[in-house]
Amino acid sequence: MYEYRARVQRVIDGDTFDFDVDVGFYISLRMRVRLRGVNTPELRGDERERGLAAKEFVVEQLPVGSYALIRTAKIGKYGRYIADVRYLPGTPDASVEALQADGVDLAQALLKRKLAAPIDY
Repeated sequence: MYEYRARVQRVIDGDTFDFDVDVGFYISLRMRVRLRGVNTPELRGDERERGLAAKEFVVEQLPVGSYALIRTAKIGKYGRYIADVRYLPGTPDASVEALQADGVDLAQALLKRKLAAPIDY
């Protein structure tokens, strides 16, 4: 597993995001990340209302331009990195140290609010 400070570029849905990831040496990469350990409802079909609620929660917690700590686990079948995501509510420019010490696990926050179901990878 690798840990990176990453800037939110787009929230796709409740469990998929685009991040600009600082990989060091003044290099950043755009990565699509799938949240590890949870599955949120889809934004289409019968799950749409619940899917929008999950996405809205994530957008409130991780607005575009804010920073999170991502810990990559592996690359999934659709080419997305499977990762843990930690954030500090109300602190959009949080440092790595602050995110490591006090960051909130996004998957756990979604589960606590019943906006996601646990899933194994």
